[in-house]
Amino acid sequence: MPTLEKLFHPLTAEGPYFKLICGATFRDYTELSNLATIYTLAGARLVDVAATAEAVEAALAGVRRARRLGSAWLPQPPVPLVMVSVAAEDDPHGMIARRDEDKCARTCPHCLHACPHQAIDPGSLAIVEDRCVGCADCIRACPEQALQMEYLAFGDPLDLLWDAGARALELHIGAGDGVDAWEEPVSKWSERGGVFSIALNAVQLSPRKAVTIAKKVAKWVDSPILVQADGQPISGDAGEESTLAAIDFAAKLIAGGVPHVQAAGGTNDQTGRLARDREVSLVGVGIGSFARKLVRDVRGLGDPNGGMSEALSRARRLVASVAPGQD
Repeated sequence: MPTLEKLFHPLTAEGPYFKLICGATFRDYTELSNLATIYTLAGARLVDVAATAEAVEAALAGVRRARRLGSAWLPQPPVPLVMVSVAAEDDPHGMIARRDEDKCARTCPHCLHACPHQAIDPGSLAIVEDRCVGCADCIRACPEQALQMEYLAFGDPLDLLWDAGARALELHIGAGDGVDAWEEPVSKWSERGGVFSIALNAVQLSPRKAVTIAKKVAKWVDSPILVQADGQPISGDAGEESTLAAIDFAAKLIAGGVPHVQAAGGTNDQTGRLARDREVSLVGVGIGSFARKLVRDVRGLGDPNGGMSEALSRARRLVASVAPGQD
């Protein structure tokens, strides 16, 4: 059984790590596997996926494929670790869009044009639930108020996820009201040698409350935990403005005495540079929406002799923005 020291320290030993965030509700396993291949080749040290055995298996298949293809950027085992994300009922990471059929006029394409994740069928305008990551862009665009967010409970027990190969667990705690219910499963995960991360978001938590929760949860286990500072959940876009909330929230957690803070939520290729400029000492950066969109439009994504070359070039530049020593 791997010890937490063997899993945790390789993440942080070579400076800030890059975490690929595939989405806590994202279940397009073919794309997930391709993303895992590309970003493993680019140097990712964590691959964060939905809490299903199929998602874990798809990510690991992508990692194995990357090792067969080979690259100077490849991290050495046991990284990249596959992380599974679970979410409290009020946390946006556990939500997907649902349509009220009685309200939907189906005469406008606003939701289709607003969705950045290809989660709206262009013909029927139906929501492709396996691709929805809960960004809520479609809801803001709908003039009929025919869409709403609903919680999608994670389906697979943690034992099954461990057996599938997950070695890191992240809990998105929302407003924090139900955090105590997770003490026993988190403790058991850590006792097995798994890495644990608590994800705190600035939309639902004040910095003071986030610091209190982080310090409380850290006492559940005998080993270090990761703390994700989620500035603006599921909102990654281009430019400095998108990532400032994540850097600011991370800085406040660190100032409050929270160690091992990673930034996420609105993160992009500017996050690493801005954190360094502002002397915010991040242990890592998790990038989801921006990282996925960066390579999604490349044709032949799964073909190492075709589109993968361009996708990999883009991915390497993104990873290097977090950890410049890899460029």
